[in-house]
Amino acid sequence: MADRLWGAEGVALIAVAIVAMIPLLNVLSVLVMIRYAHGPSKDVLHILTDLMKIPYIWSAAIGLAINFVDLMPPDAIMVSMEMMGRAALAAGLMVVGASLDIGALRRPGPALTTATLLRLVGMPSLVAGFAAILGLTGAAHGIAIPATAIPSSPGAYLLARQMGGDAKLMAEILTLQTLAAIVTLPMT
Repeated sequence: MADRLWGAEGVALIAVAIVAMIPLLNVLSVLVMIRYAHGPSKDVLHILTDLMKIPYIWSAAIGLAINFVDLMPPDAIMVSMEMMGRAALAAGLMVVGASLDIGALRRPGPALTTATLLRLVGMPSLVAGFAAILGLTGAAHGIAIPATAIPSSPGAYLLARQMGGDAKLMAEILTLQTLAAIVTLPMT
């Protein structure tokens, strides 16, 4: 979408947004899961140990390290990684779909409704306010708001399942967000 709407500048801006958002959001998500899904509070060493067990954090760290040392893997590895990356989204959505209780979507509770509204309406509205305050225009404005208006990642389900969270609720949230984004995303 960034490429089609804003060309090379849009792609560069969304890449910067992704680099800023993904590691930060993953660390924050893991910290919330450690705090609320694991019972009593842990000391710093246990929290760091739990953080080091999360593949998303490792992949972000490895990607940043490769970028900083300007070491590009061989083309064969890059092609393989690109193919796996494309398959990962579909595989994640299948895992979420397999655990979904469609009946729960017909009777959404406060957690499901709140998570969907905050993600698809609240977050873009907050960013739109900050964009106005900061005077963002053009491609920067055009990228900032949609970048925060997309549904949560299917990886959230895997994280909830791995760390003892409510994976069933997360599957419902992801499904409702994806369906609702069909309406909300074009409005951004």
